[in-house]
Amino acid sequence: MRKLTKSNALILRRIRHGDSSLIIHAFTRDHGRIPFIAKGARSGGKRSPVPLIPVVELEFIWSTSTRSELQLLREWSLVDGLGDLHKDFTKDRKSTRLNSSHTDISRMPSSA
Repeated sequence: MRKLTKSNALILRRIRHGDSSLIIHAFTRDHGRIPFIAKGARSGGKRSPVPLIPVVELEFIWSTSTRSELQLLREWSLVDGLGDLHKDFTKDRKSTRLNSSHTDISRMPSSA
C-alpha cells in the first residue's frame, strides 16, 4: 500500500497528458520540486474542485511511489490564490469594461 503525503505546493508548470489528465511540476517546502500526475484533472467536475494553474498555492495529498518519478496526486485544495492582486485585477477589468462601454454624447454628431 502506498503512503499518503500531505504538503502545500506551488504549481510551477502543467502539461496536458492524455484526454483528461495533467502532469504537474510543483514545489513544496518540505519535499522540494516534485512531478505529479493528476488523473482526470482536465475533465472538471467533482474530481477537480480547484483548477491546477501556476501561481496558485494548493494543499496536495499524494501517493508516494518508489517505482516512478511521477507521484499520483490524490486530492488538492486551494490555500492561497493571487490574494489581493487577483481581486484588484478583476475590479480593474470590470472598471475598464464599464469605461469603454460609456459613450461620450458630446462627441456624437447631431442629427439635425
